[in-house]
Amino acid sequence: MNGIFFYSPYSEAHDNTYKNACLRLNKDKDITCEIIGDIGELNAKIHHDFSKFDKVLLVSHNSFNTDEIDRLPDNVYFYSALVLNKNAMLGFLESKGIPIIPYVYRPKNKDEIFKKLGERVVIKPNEYCSGRGHLIKEISYDDCPKNLNRWIFTKFIGKSNFPRVHQRVTSLFGEPIFYYEAHYNNKDIWFQHPVISEMVEGKVKDATAKKLNNKNTFDIAKKVSVLMSRHFGSGMVGCDFVVDDNDDVFLCEVNTGVVAIVPAKSLEKFDDRINCGESIYKSCRDMLSVS
Repeated sequence: MNGIFFYSPYSEAHDNTYKNACLRLNKDKDITCEIIGDIGELNAKIHHDFSKFDKVLLVSHNSFNTDEIDRLPDNVYFYSALVLNKNAMLGFLESKGIPIIPYVYRPKNKDEIFKKLGERVVIKPNEYCSGRGHLIKEISYDDCPKNLNRWIFTKFIGKSNFPRVHQRVTSLFGEPIFYYEAHYNNKDIWFQHPVISEMVEGKVKDATAKKLNNKNTFDIAKKVSVLMSRHFGSGMVGCDFVVDDNDDVFLCEVNTGVVAIVPAKSLEKFDDRINCGESIYKSCRDMLSVS
């Protein structure tokens, strides 16, 4: 008997994702599957239950300090969220041949930034979260911030004219969980990614969501997901892409943790190809079979 357990304290990510995956996984005669919602319950499972299984696949939406959870038994295959600075993830993926937006991190001075990236430069905090896009903006030489060490500076790559295109693919162990393409018609919200459910329902002015049909984007996202799982032990991976005038796709950011999956519920209604529960079921079952 094998066990698959999802640790996620974020209840908004459960119903149409992990809960539906559990319903499917528990129909397999040799698999037990549960959602774990708090750290005390997780430690109880580790201490009392995990050792009873032949294999346990533990997929977490959190990273942990070493004193937060009990020692995992040897039969546990653990995949978690990551809290890596953007430059670390982008540098790693670039070394593996993933097309990355050109960037500069910790420049010596602002002249280095604009010499390497051109006149149009976008900044975002290098730390894990950028406030759902609200801290991302385009800058000029004259309004470049003084604290150069905090930011990651990237070359502006996108359509010359609106609408500009932002693509997202979230994958688990290489299996796409959900995906969409957003078209932005207003420069004021281009860097402030709205909540996807609002876009789907048409509540955000000058932004529309469309079905993503770019095979190249899916192929890159799958490779990123496999690389992040294999090398960093990550679970859910959300890849953000931009599209240039030649319709070439460039990775601009990788998200893990709850940020990577919260919009999934509304996107199932938007795109009838998406079934998050079924995709998570398939990706976990396949990963367990090869572990």
